[in-house]
Amino acid sequence: MKTILFYDGQCGFCDYVVQFILKNEKSNDMMFARLQSSFAEELFRKHSLTNDFSTMVLFNEGKLYLKSSAFQIILSKLRFPYTFFSILMRIFPKNVLDFFYSIVSRYRRKIVNQASCKLLKNEDQIRFIS
Repeated sequence: MKTILFYDGQCGFCDYVVQFILKNEKSNDMMFARLQSSFAEELFRKHSLTNDFSTMVLFNEGKLYLKSSAFQIILSKLRFPYTFFSILMRIFPKNVLDFFYSIVSRYRRKIVNQASCKLLKNEDQIRFIS
């Protein structure tokens, strides 16, 4: 199964992150699914994970990653200079990165207050799982 990013489909900041990934991804092979989807619910149940809408979840190489671990893998799949930040994150302890991730997550709806409805290119539309 390909890499799948599960994001809060009712969050403008999360939508912005997805749009950013679409524009900056190296290989255009990441798939996307809303945390609110039945697909997410089913996959999380199989992996004994509670669906938490406050964090993005990344399914990569058969494993689920949360918070800064997911973010670091996502950065590694983007074009330079963003891949550099993935390497830089290795310097910091995971608990410190997760702390800052949690702060952004807590205020994400205030950063961008509404989900935007952007028209996707046809080649991007097939990358979204409902």
